[in-house]
Amino acid sequence: MGAHVEGTAEVNISYDIIRQVSAQLYTNPRKAIEELVCNSYDAGASECWVKLPKNPQHPLFVLDNGESMNLAGVKDLWKIAFSPKVRKAGAPRIDNNRMQIGKFGVGKLAAFALGERLTHIACVNNTVRLVSVGQSEIKEQGQDRRPNFEKYSMPLNKAKPLLETCLFHLPQPWDQKWTTWTLAVIEEIELSAVGRALKVGFLKQMISSSLPISPDFKVYLEGEMIPVKEVDPQNVEVKIDATDSHLRKRMEESLGSHWKDVLEEEREEDVPQDYYKPRVKEVQDPQNEHG
Repeated sequence: MGAHVEGTAEVNISYDIIRQVSAQLYTNPRKAIEELVCNSYDAGASECWVKLPKNPQHPLFVLDNGESMNLAGVKDLWKIAFSPKVRKAGAPRIDNNRMQIGKFGVGKLAAFALGERLTHIACVNNTVRLVSVGQSEIKEQGQDRRPNFEKYSMPLNKAKPLLETCLFHLPQPWDQKWTTWTLAVIEEIELSAVGRALKVGFLKQMISSSLPISPDFKVYLEGEMIPVKEVDPQNVEVKIDATDSHLRKRMEESLGSHWKDVLEEEREEDVPQDYYKPRVKEVQDPQNEHG
């Protein structure tokens, strides 16, 4: 069909660990969708589309227009607890102008609480890459071997006819002029997961509550946009302006008095200023690259 093998992606985790993590951390099948949507957010997507299965024979689709993965990204996709970006200790985890939600790469294991197979289809530079990981193949490798899954690629123009079936009732990325995009597919759905666990109402509430407030990220569930979560000003009990000079003076006085007693000094003037002088520091808004 025009696809060729570009190599393999190694899964550096055993079947027993996958089952244990899925059973203990991701007992609710809805968590699979939450994690995939959060991945879309971390990838800097402005749109994420979720298509639910109607029965266990139908897959679940999550499509986004985020950064997606090149050859190296697909290769490292299943390296659990591996981060391709090295940061200084204590540095904020900001990528794609957003504070990142995911950290250790274990979120994708939530997919196995819903189905037996997770497939990623990624498009970068008009090249489509695919890697599909199934629990049965991981189980067959046993404890001592790390299973490898073949990575396939083909030009976007040849992949379009094949993808149109998967993207039924979803946006066509090429029509949307998306330069990068990712389609995550969960297949071989657990029979017990289809029904009440994947009710649209429950999912809307879960997705809305699990994501940071961001007007730049829209999630569509079954073709309908989930309203962006907002904070009602009337529900804000405390609002502090750290740059207010009066507030800073009161803080200094309170802290100075506290440390005078702790250090057993006779005068507050004898307390080192580092103990009570607040410092105001500006940090970049992760949602605004110009801020």
